[in-house]
Amino acid sequence: ALRVDLLAGLDTLRGLEEHRAKLLGRLLEITSLARVTVERGLARAAAARSADLEVARAFQALGGE
Repeated sequence: ALRVDLLAGLDTLRGLEEHRAKLLGRLLEITSLARVTVERGLARAAAARSADLEVARAFQALGGE
């Protein structure tokens, strides 16, 4: 009876470990996607600021205020 209980417990533990591994894989994928999204957003924001600065400099060069 003890052996049966131990084997059932090990099966439960194995199932929980498999579930944990799946969740960890999902978390790693989400983290990677979030990192890429943030990096792209920051790059776009930097490009927009750079373009705005170039326009302001051109306007000043043309005698604008």
